[in-house]
Amino acid sequence: MSADDSSTDDAEDSFTNQSNDSFTDTRASSDDALGTLQEWYEEASAREDGPDLDALSPRERGALKRARAMATFLDSAIPIPVIGYRVGIDPIVGLLPVSGDVVGAVLSSHVIVEAARVGVPPKTITRMAVYVALDATVGSIPVAGDLFDAVWKANQRNVALFESHLEDRAEVPIE
Repeated sequence: MSADDSSTDDAEDSFTNQSNDSFTDTRASSDDALGTLQEWYEEASAREDGPDLDALSPRERGALKRARAMATFLDSAIPIPVIGYRVGIDPIVGLLPVSGDVVGAVLSSHVIVEAARVGVPPKTITRMAVYVALDATVGSIPVAGDLFDAVWKANQRNVALFESHLEDRAEVPIE
């Protein structure tokens, strides 16, 4: 074995070690990111206001948590540091002409579907759909529509309707 061969082996070992170290670091950072995402979901879906979660069935509680998390993601996930206001993904995606508003409306329909699955009345579901349609229609106007998206927050309005239904239903005495 010549001196040139040993230097090649050292280079290969060094490359392997670097590869293994970076692979380990990548896995650790993805675990951290997953943990952060889970923490965000728990924070977004748990609020002090709204119906008493203990009074709800597990199905209703799960649907409400998912609807709250989606509404937070779409309407208020990102803080704007200078002005202290929060925006979500919806007005950002809405910056894309036409397709952005379509994507926003499709994602917003998740809140409506969750509400429908637990028996929210059709009148309330229709009102929720009108909020989403208004958000998508006005949001399609360049610039002004994106500002409207950031302020209107249709998904948070829909979650408020969902919570209102669950609160009203919980207040009805069972005979």
